[in-house]
Amino acid sequence: MRRATANAGVPVRWTTGIEPDVAAPVEFDTMFGRPRVAEGERRLMMAVLEDAIACYRRRVSTHDWDSTRMYLEAREWVASRDCSHLYSFENICDVLGIDAEYLRGRLRLLERATPRLPRRVPLDRRSVSAV
Repeated sequence: MRRATANAGVPVRWTTGIEPDVAAPVEFDTMFGRPRVAEGERRLMMAVLEDAIACYRRRVSTHDWDSTRMYLEAREWVASRDCSHLYSFENICDVLGIDAEYLRGRLRLLERATPRLPRRVPLDRRSVSAV
């Protein structure tokens, strides 16, 4: 039987005669062919990204306040370069293998192609004839 030493310096006996291998989490995931990020998390990240893109697209077809508010939130999220949050734009693009800068540029093009609503011009009551 082999002897191993525990962290505190106390000897530990292995009854099987096999010493454990120490593997980092990254190595452990790749040993069994698992992706680094679980499939469910990847799907959630894809859904978050798809929702942000949908907010950009909705801005083209609708102009109600809720759609505008959601678009502004999505635009702020996409423009942020903060990587401290797991579901930040930068981190999601990195995990999904998408070039964040390229996607930002494409969304800016979509933003510029969006027709603006004409401003409301106050009517001069004298120029409107009564029916």
